[in-house]
Amino acid sequence: MCDFKTFKNQDYKTLKRQHNAHNLFVDHEFPATAQTLSHTGQKFHNVQWARVTEIIQDPQFVIKSYHRGDLDQGELGNCWFLAAAGAITLHPDHLERVIPPKQSFDRHNYAGIFHFRFWINGQWHDVVIDDYLPCRSDGTLVFCRNQVDKREMWGPLLEKAYAKVCGSYEAMESGCPTEGLVDMTGGIEELFSRHNSQDGIFNDKEKMKNLIIQAYQLKSMIGCGIDAARGGIRDPRSGSEGHLPNGLLSGHAYSVTKLAEDETSTWSEQMFHGRWVPGVTAAGCGNGDNERFFKNPQYLIGIDSMGDSDNTCTMMVALMQKDTRRRRMHGLEELSIGFALFK
Repeated sequence: MCDFKTFKNQDYKTLKRQHNAHNLFVDHEFPATAQTLSHTGQKFHNVQWARVTEIIQDPQFVIKSYHRGDLDQGELGNCWFLAAAGAITLHPDHLERVIPPKQSFDRHNYAGIFHFRFWINGQWHDVVIDDYLPCRSDGTLVFCRNQVDKREMWGPLLEKAYAKVCGSYEAMESGCPTEGLVDMTGGIEELFSRHNSQDGIFNDKEKMKNLIIQAYQLKSMIGCGIDAARGGIRDPRSGSEGHLPNGLLSGHAYSVTKLAEDETSTWSEQMFHGRWVPGVTAAGCGNGDNERFFKNPQYLIGIDSMGDSDNTCTMMVALMQKDTRRRRMHGLEELSIGFALFK
């Protein structure tokens, strides 16, 4: 059982009790304003806001079941997030953590309030939203919608909740599927670049195949994308679809959906908490002649078990920066961080 913190001090159960179909919830922490759409004020003009019940006849939170094919990207360049959300639908345990059950537009349950959960800065948070969505004058949703049945609303509402975490819809522009997967699983990402692969894994088909098989066996989720700049083809959202000969889109993100379930797992994790104090526990990087480098925090890690086949083991170490998308909203760059391993 996960312990969920409230996001912006909004407790879903308390707010749900205070509202009903005759007194609908209004989220003043993420209001239906132009600033919520675009923190720069340069995108998404001529947009209206409407509750789902005002633009959709007989809306449904989910119809039958969640499916990766439900999500259709709108005018927002967040295919990376939708690819991650599609991958989550293949894992019911993760899906139920992110999308709590018993949410609906049924008149006995509907109060204009919904909630979703994300892994934010190392902790699970419960994020509350209302059901005002950006739309055009004809009622067409501006952003995510269901491409099979427009009555189904879990996708647009999930997208809105994540936009609230990021600070605006515009703050979701551009990203990597692994970013969304981390925020919807609490896991750790591992990136492989075809153009910057130190071990040449993309040039060794057998090595690549074994890596993917191992990922399947560990119940990992896999996302992928094609860099539009390297491919020499414009982002498909710019007007040119950018189809490659294999049918894929340059500048687009995908989730790898053919996964085999495996109940075994060899992973464990440990989190270290503490303050970074300049000159005491934060002593700079190890580049050059920096005698203070070894004043940085140090941890001794012991590994006492090997893999099943090749007598080796894998250890993963990750660092996290908090609120990176919100920092970009204020023109701040990401901090230079890193770690060194010594054997």
